[in-house]
Amino acid sequence: MNEKHLSNQGYLRLKNVLELVPVSRSTWYLWVQRGIAPKPIKVSLRVAAWKVQDIKKLLEDIEKPEWVDLVKQKSHG
Repeated sequence: MNEKHLSNQGYLRLKNVLELVPVSRSTWYLWVQRGIAPKPIKVSLRVAAWKVQDIKKLLEDIEKPEWVDLVKQKSHG
């Protein structure tokens, strides 16, 4: 999956998110818990999805030089 082919609307399941943000499942959920990554929307009792626009914003933020400092700050404090 390529970020450039995403529309600005819709939702992504975890599998697709992890194709765009190549981290482990456990790291992704840790990021969500610590506010580094966006929270999912509960689609049903056992299904969660992320807004495409939230993931696109995260991918833009990851490219910024201060991203590493943000992750360090939220991971330790």
